[in-house]
Amino acid sequence: MAPSKQWMQLVDNRLDEAYLIGVQKFLDYAFQKTGEEYEIRCPYVKCCNTTLGTRKIVETHLKVYGIIQNYTFWYHHGEKFGEPLSESEDEDGDELEECESEDEVQELLRDLYPNIDGRTVHIDCDDLIEEEPNIEAKRFYRLLKDFEQPLGVVTDGADLPKSYYEAKKIIQDLGLSYNKIDVCTNDCMLYWKEDSLLDSCNVCGASRWKIDRHSGETRNKKDKRVDDRIIRHPADSMAWKSFDELYPSFATEPRNVRLGLASDGFQPFRNLKTSYSIWHVVLIPYNLPPWLCMKQENFILSMLIPGPDSPGDAIDTYLQPLIEELKELWEVGIETFDASSKQNFKLHASLLWTINDFPAYGNLSGWSTKGKLACPCCNKDTSSIR
Repeated sequence: MAPSKQWMQLVDNRLDEAYLIGVQKFLDYAFQKTGEEYEIRCPYVKCCNTTLGTRKIVETHLKVYGIIQNYTFWYHHGEKFGEPLSESEDEDGDELEECESEDEVQELLRDLYPNIDGRTVHIDCDDLIEEEPNIEAKRFYRLLKDFEQPLGVVTDGADLPKSYYEAKKIIQDLGLSYNKIDVCTNDCMLYWKEDSLLDSCNVCGASRWKIDRHSGETRNKKDKRVDDRIIRHPADSMAWKSFDELYPSFATEPRNVRLGLASDGFQPFRNLKTSYSIWHVVLIPYNLPPWLCMKQENFILSMLIPGPDSPGDAIDTYLQPLIEELKELWEVGIETFDASSKQNFKLHASLLWTINDFPAYGNLSGWSTKGKLACPCCNKDTSSIR
């Protein structure tokens, strides 16, 4: 239970006995709640809870200079939300009549902003209309709640963000988020505020977007694909176009996913004498633009196959769950939600390509890449010379 804070209103009369008693009760409370033995934060006006001091130093500062009047919620000294205040009594022992503690949001705002328009804020609790905390206050409440969580060894039960999204929310609440702002290539201006949608600089006229060194075209994420027989993306290939002709019902839904599959093995240990091989199987969605589809964060790790040796042709055994899922996505599809149009739709997927070196190609396809018929393209017409 926090001691009464009425003594703080006597800061202009610091020789009053009630003020001196209040200082002692504050010090007792602060050292007890914080668990500190020697030093606590000093709430003297100039120290402003940023400087540590011994009990004697803090006591002297409060008696000589006074306490921050608007520091009515002692969170630097161990007070918790919802903690009741002890009832205060005047010199004659009569109980004083006063309203309940001010709304916590108001106390926090008063502490953060001691002077509003150069005046001290006074609130009549009888006339106070309860309201929902504003966005900034809610953010501050979340931070205080996170601050009160115990920090321990990271274990399975640790109270840590459960996803990248939750971690990002905490970072944003701390004020560590950022906004990207484009700038003219010649440093003339920012594409900011009313200029945020411009495609060229107001000062020098330079284009906002990068220029393709081969075609000389301006490239930005809003540009549509052009059919100029240059393969900038798998969608420009003959294989993609032939697939669209063979399966027009799949091609008419642009949200259906086209996938590539990549697989290879690697030795995870520095000591190459240790016999071990890990094979990863990764899916790549080709619906994204070329500068995004090969980014690591967009890869889908389907499986890892660890073992003392490469799975070889037996990789088919390990791929069974993935093949079953791909068949289901192709034949049946799955009901999913389009966040941009706010609609549910049936999503289908197809595997168009595999990406691998020649030995891995042999494992995935079942074709022997050794011996007389090693080339899968030339087949029996391979020109083999010993």
